[in-house]
Amino acid sequence: MKPSTLTNPALVRDAHRREFFLGPINAWEARGLRGKMQFASRTAGLLSGLGITPCVAAMAACRQGEAQTSSEARSWDAAEKLVARLRTAGFDARNVSLSINAAVDDGCNLILVENGVVGNQVARTLLFLGGGDLLAHPVLSDAGVVYEDCSRDEVDFCRHVAFAASWATALRG
Repeated sequence: MKPSTLTNPALVRDAHRREFFLGPINAWEARGLRGKMQFASRTAGLLSGLGITPCVAAMAACRQGEAQTSSEARSWDAAEKLVARLRTAGFDARNVSLSINAAVDDGCNLILVENGVVGNQVARTLLFLGGGDLLAHPVLSDAGVVYEDCSRDEVDFCRHVAFAASWATALRG
């Protein structure tokens, strides 16, 4: 399977014990509007399978009207297009600019970051500096779950086994 067919949403718990999916956290993942829509659809399927109604936040690299560079302005425009496309597809979605805290406070359970490099930095900050936990890291494809990736967790592999078991149970109905 080619890496471009995989989606790796990270289920994280922040220092305040709030849990949400974050992604992309890989540089090669979810590029462009189409890639982000695939990421959102696959992760929403996971959430729905677990009995959770997806609420999606698109994170841009700036606040509305405060872009300092053309790259930031493009990220704002891309987040707006993503939110419009997600809403058209029936998702509860919003652009939260660069405020991950506002997204979580507003009940968003899937946060789509501007790109995988930024997502990786956000994840590492939450986990290594912010006292958060990586609870699960399922790897999804069009065919369903491929595996539960615990390679980024050197603390507690048991929670990955528990997540995989609970998800397998939920999918069986």
